[in-house]
Amino acid sequence: IASELTQSFGFLMPSDYETFSVAVAEALCCGCPVLCSDVGGMSELIDSSNGLKVVDSSRWEVALDQFTSTPWARDIISDEAQKRYSKEAVGRLYYDTLKQITAC
Repeated sequence: IASELTQSFGFLMPSDYETFSVAVAEALCCGCPVLCSDVGGMSELIDSSNGLKVVDSSRWEVALDQFTSTPWARDIISDEAQKRYSKEAVGRLYYDTLKQITAC
């Protein structure tokens, strides 16, 4: 999947409902810009540097035109996402949380 995302022009996620969306985080870690619905956790994951959020479902065509004409900085998208969502970053947060819980 990672090699496909690395080679893809973008990642489209037209969900009506999402929580965190691991699929979006994975796409970002691969440097793949994201076009998604402005719902759930995707609202927090996506900004103008790594993709576009569609607020109104009737605006997908306009958003797709804008998305495909944007020159995305894929290396920066990947670097920023890996700082937040890599297995090392998530593992560190998980470990720190467990340490806090067991210290109580």
